[in-house]
Amino acid sequence: MNKLVFILFSSLLFACQSVADTLSWCAYYNWKPWIYPKGNEYAGILIDQLDMFKQDNPKIQIKAEVISSWKRCQAEVENGNVTMILGANKTEEREKIYDYLKIPAFTNHSVLGIYTAKDNGKLNNINSLEDLRYFSFASMRGDSYGKEVDDYVASLSDDVVTQLNSRGQLLGLVGTRRLDYFIMTVGLLEETVAENVQSFPELATVEFKKIFEVVRSTPVYLVFGKKTGNYDKYSDLWLSTINNYYKKVNIKEEIKRHSEQ
Repeated sequence: MNKLVFILFSSLLFACQSVADTLSWCAYYNWKPWIYPKGNEYAGILIDQLDMFKQDNPKIQIKAEVISSWKRCQAEVENGNVTMILGANKTEEREKIYDYLKIPAFTNHSVLGIYTAKDNGKLNNINSLEDLRYFSFASMRGDSYGKEVDDYVASLSDDVVTQLNSRGQLLGLVGTRRLDYFIMTVGLLEETVAENVQSFPELATVEFKKIFEVVRSTPVYLVFGKKTGNYDKYSDLWLSTINNYYKKVNIKEEIKRHSEQ
């Protein structure tokens, strides 16, 4: 009888733990078509994958942790306060503190633009990243641009790189020629200026020009903090969901659909 009671109690405890299990996530939220604001919620390929994960694992509660700072989102996942990053590039530095899902959530085919102030005449003849080496670079803390550009940035001397916490500040410093250039995915500049003009009024009058492009194909992964136990807990479940997602959808059509939203 005691053995039976123990088994029943253990089963009940396990069931309660499963029901109470909560997976929290944060992300870089303005990244169409992968994740982007839509009304009071978010949409995109990553959100579709998250919805499928919910369907596959109904006992796991999903909680969005909306953290406006991308750098702080990463820190909260590193220390285990948030379970996972919903989509991040892989870098050597990040691999020291994060575990990445074995397969990417998607591969991001994109064009990076190198931008400077329209009236900055110093950067008129740029034909490669190397041509930018001795100009001042405005960089967002925690940003990754893919291996080619990340390797270039890592090779720059500290005195030409200024790391910033705000995109509005980044745009303002380059727009007023206090720094020379920044890097941003082509197509996001106008929207980013509009989002920051209230906090940084100088953006209403500055103009930018694109001086160079870098084409990249970057795998993007779901990310868990090392030593938090979250990778061991959720990786197999997520692998199953990601594999099922690509069996069920035409990814090109989904990218097109979300890009047009």
